[in-house]
Amino acid sequence: MPANTPLNICLCTDSTNVVPALVSAHTALAKCAAQACEVVFLTDSSDPLLRVGMRRLEALHPQAHCVHLVLDRAKQALLDELAQGNHLPGMAYARLLLPEILSSWDRCLYIDTDVVVLDDLAWILDAVNSAHPLAAVVDTFSGMKGSFTDRHQSELGFAYEGSYVNSGVLAFDLAAMRAEGLVNSFLEVARRRLPFGDQDVLNTVLRGRISMLPLRCNVHVSELEAGLLVERACYSVEERAAVCSGAVGVLHYIGREAKPWDYLQLARSAPWVAAAREALDEQVWELVDQRAAAYRQSIAFGGLISRCRHASELFIYGYTDVSRGLVDMLQQQDCPPVRAFFDHDEHKIGATYAGISCLSREHLDEARAEGGLLVVAAQNAYGQIAHELEARGFPRSQMARYFRKTALYYRGLRPEFFREEAEDMVRALMPDRESQSAPQVADRLLERDPQCLREVLRAPLSAAFYPREWLLRTKEGGEPWMSMW
Repeated sequence: MPANTPLNICLCTDSTNVVPALVSAHTALAKCAAQACEVVFLTDSSDPLLRVGMRRLEALHPQAHCVHLVLDRAKQALLDELAQGNHLPGMAYARLLLPEILSSWDRCLYIDTDVVVLDDLAWILDAVNSAHPLAAVVDTFSGMKGSFTDRHQSELGFAYEGSYVNSGVLAFDLAAMRAEGLVNSFLEVARRRLPFGDQDVLNTVLRGRISMLPLRCNVHVSELEAGLLVERACYSVEERAAVCSGAVGVLHYIGREAKPWDYLQLARSAPWVAAAREALDEQVWELVDQRAAAYRQSIAFGGLISRCRHASELFIYGYTDVSRGLVDMLQQQDCPPVRAFFDHDEHKIGATYAGISCLSREHLDEARAEGGLLVVAAQNAYGQIAHELEARGFPRSQMARYFRKTALYYRGLRPEFFREEAEDMVRALMPDRESQSAPQVADRLLERDPQCLREVLRAPLSAAFYPREWLLRTKEGGEPWMSMW
């Protein structure tokens, strides 16, 4: 794409993701070599924060012109209807309407609000034409043999790796789609309410007509961090090796529990944090920082243990290995016994662990009436589960979250958050300590005090909750140290 050709970029967001949308747009503009860029923010409501943010983007990027479009009520109602029963919000389906809404554009680049662009993407618009009106990156989750994603894609008819794409970074030939009337086809398939929403729709309608982009144009951060990309046969060994070595054009923080604005404490969030500090004014950044601090508090194990100790009754939502492990941990603390598990999966109803039965959600009223604490054991869907429970009348004040921090979590912790995690560890492992002494004990841990380390390792929860290989990890040169320090 010639540098003198304007680049059109679109992002779709609801009111909850305005800040991430501004950051994603900033990263795309910062890498854009085009002499002119038009950025459309398509939303479901007017938002003062977005207006201020757009003006700041225009000041930071003189070549950019930002436009805010609000969906009319009829389109909002349509998207809400399509999203019923799905984990995705209605605005996730808005990209299916872009050929009609962006009627003055022939082509555009679409990016999700949870991406960080690290390279100029204007060239990918050259990959679309009337024969292939969409360009995207293969969904690398399709390489997870035996997973739900793999089975689902096979059920849709995508029987081989490399034929199903992710919808987080897309190049649209809008003119070609309008000429074919593809929006009607999109909506027809969307009404089937497929599990992956808009992504399933685009893959189904445009099967065999999607140009495949290089892997570096949409790299899933969780897979990159866990080293899973090396296993994805849908791309060549050389291409995967290049991405794993840092040749990344777009970082995609895919998944509810991977959002960098929630996990500022992790190293994987550093690119987003750096971009956000540039894109946002100081007041908005302070709000982001405060929200992230509250989120960290919600997954602090020490706080959860304290709430459980003071609860009149304990219940756990979710019957999984994680929740069963939580029962073992709580039994080692001065907590009331767990009365029951709850789960929405009918195949789990009636199962028992440690004499505790798994009940259906219909029995939640009993837990609510007794004023018990419901611990939601969820690694990836706490927000969705909590929302569903609230809709069933269970108050958020009677819910707590259990998030199991794995070795991968501690491996990725940024140094400035070591002390906060150390204090949480002290509160969880040493309940007999006075709460005001936790900061002093945390300081001793950070200083690698041998006596304090032995005390931590002897604590009942140490081996069960904190991966022992991280409690006793050895630095280069053989010096023992604490997990994340």
